[in-house]
Amino acid sequence: MAIDEAKALRAGREHTSCLPHAPQSARALALGDRVKGEYLGQAFTGRVIGLSGPVGHRRIEIRLNQPVDAVRFASFSNLCRQLVATIDEDRRSLWQTSDGKPQLLVVRGG
Repeated sequence: MAIDEAKALRAGREHTSCLPHAPQSARALALGDRVKGEYLGQAFTGRVIGLSGPVGHRRIEIRLNQPVDAVRFASFSNLCRQLVATIDEDRRSLWQTSDGKPQLLVVRGG
């Protein structure tokens, strides 16, 4: 065990140097994390302000840096500054749009 790994384990955290090659779900999101992704096909960036539930069925709240339109019609719009959804272990919403894509896709960074 490397010194950094031992320090991380004593502090109750995972050693992150081996996580970049792990599946996305292995790097759990945390409150305050900067995230980016797509909501209804629109790119967004923001910060995680709420998380609850087990991995695979986790409720997430994201405060957006810029509002996104929650309506896909050209005739009207509904700008949202905050998103709430339930995501799976791949950080995809459990609900899909009519074309089969997840309503929300979240990626760390942003």
